[in-house]
Amino acid sequence: MPKQDVSRFEAERPKTVCIAEHKQVKEGVVTALQEGFAKHNVETKVITANYVMKHQAYQTEFESMDAQGCNAVAFYVANWHWDLALYMSYANIWVKDVEQTNTIAQASYRAGAGLDNFIDAKEKIIELVDAMFIQVEEQKAATDKTKTAI
Repeated sequence: MPKQDVSRFEAERPKTVCIAEHKQVKEGVVTALQEGFAKHNVETKVITANYVMKHQAYQTEFESMDAQGCNAVAFYVANWHWDLALYMSYANIWVKDVEQTNTIAQASYRAGAGLDNFIDAKEKIIELVDAMFIQVEEQKAATDKTKTAI
């Protein structure tokens, strides 16, 4: 059975997110991330980044000037495996403040065993981005209802 973990945006969502491009991950992931953020009216800008595995975690670097105008930076990893067909076995998206001091949202997916593995990777990436916004969207809708009731 697939496993999914999400920590949602708690405060106001970012208006512009820089996507730190991970060149070793399939190109379609960036496009899916852009689509996912656009669904929530968040602008994106793809920036060059360096991902280095240290101590079983990715350390990321990018030029701070490249992130000018962004409220947050999204990082990602995704792995594919072969079993009768190529499938996405793992994805992790984490969004940090521009200074990279705090992770402000995160979503991950790990495939299970069996036919559940053969999901549409693009749809799954968009679903993960959606999941990071759910709580913020619900709070905004409640606030908007309160304002119209007054």
